[in-house]
Amino acid sequence: MHQIITPFLRTSRTVEAGQVFTIEPGLYFIDSLLRTLKESAYSDQINWPKVDEMRDYGGIRIEDNIIVHQSHNENMTRDLGVRLTVMITPYQIAVNKVEHETIVNRSRFICYLEPCESIEEAKEQVKQCQLLHPQASHYCYAFLTKAADNSLGYGYSDDGEPSGTAGKPMLAVLQGGEIGQVCAVVVRYFGGIKLGTGGLQRAYGDSVRQALVFLQSKTKIAMATKTLACQYNQVDDVLHIISQVDGQVIEQEYLQQVQFKLSLPEAKLIWIEYKLQTLSAGELSLTPSDNL
Repeated sequence: MHQIITPFLRTSRTVEAGQVFTIEPGLYFIDSLLRTLKESAYSDQINWPKVDEMRDYGGIRIEDNIIVHQSHNENMTRDLGVRLTVMITPYQIAVNKVEHETIVNRSRFICYLEPCESIEEAKEQVKQCQLLHPQASHYCYAFLTKAADNSLGYGYSDDGEPSGTAGKPMLAVLQGGEIGQVCAVVVRYFGGIKLGTGGLQRAYGDSVRQALVFLQSKTKIAMATKTLACQYNQVDDVLHIISQVDGQVIEQEYLQQVQFKLSLPEAKLIWIEYKLQTLSAGELSLTPSDNL
């Protein structure tokens, strides 16, 4: 995560890893972000002497994903078509389902963990637990739809338990587990003994913590779907470039040209474009995906 400070508005906005950033027109001192770009794979796409020169004249801004200086929209990248993105960091995501039960002072806490990519999926998982345990006292939940350390893709609910005693400690445990895209639902059967605020926080948190031991994960790399048309004599070279970045051919069709639908790592798109342009003397280029 990177934070851009806008001194004139005295506000800040957060840029997620992998997010293409567009900042509203205006003057922004973005030294920290420029330092990040200097260390990234896109550094050689930026005209750094020009950037440094214009900083001396009062500042730099980013507009429409292109670095410009304050007086007009002069692109200070080396290629007018370049779109800059923050480096995409791979992260761990859940791949299996887990059911684990603990008992605390005669109350049953049954934790269900499942892969989850959206709020809708999380709500559906809660609904399934309600159908499976219609006599339970509470159905508390917490979920992560993005990376575990992402401050945007999460949610939780105490479902009638005292505020802050269930969903929040469950969420804290999920985030500490460093596995994203996962939903935890803890079904409680009240055993007749009140646990108190601290007891509930420990019980719900421990329920998720113990279940996480059995959760498996895999590495997720952000992918983009693109299309590419090339000549028949270019196919082998194109496939070699795709294989170098662990891309995948989703579909291919042989017409007057060979048309590919590709799944490619977002962090490698600029490199792939460069290789394709070099291969074809500027003729080949990736385009947004449409059905072949």
